[in-house]
Amino acid sequence: MIQDVEMKEQPSKAVKFFPALTKIVGTLGPRSQSVDVISGCLKAGMSVDRFDFSWHDPNCYKETLENLKAAVKLTKKLCAVGYLYLD
Repeated sequence: MIQDVEMKEQPSKAVKFFPALTKIVGTLGPRSQSVDVISGCLKAGMSVDRFDFSWHDPNCYKETLENLKAAVKLTKKLCAVGYLYLD
């Protein structure tokens, strides 16, 4: 079943998202944090992004998360975010 989801930022113009039926998990890091690379991952089918805080400085993921938000708006593809932290 495909559902339409409206974004609240532009109430006069609905943006349609189509949720993926199969989940593809990607791990974004310092080499894959640009909007272009993330957009390519989303277009290729990535529907879940995983942040692994046990390997990198958590501050580097702030920019990656902002770029992920921009790529989601650009490609109109939804992406869930999960995180992993191991001591």
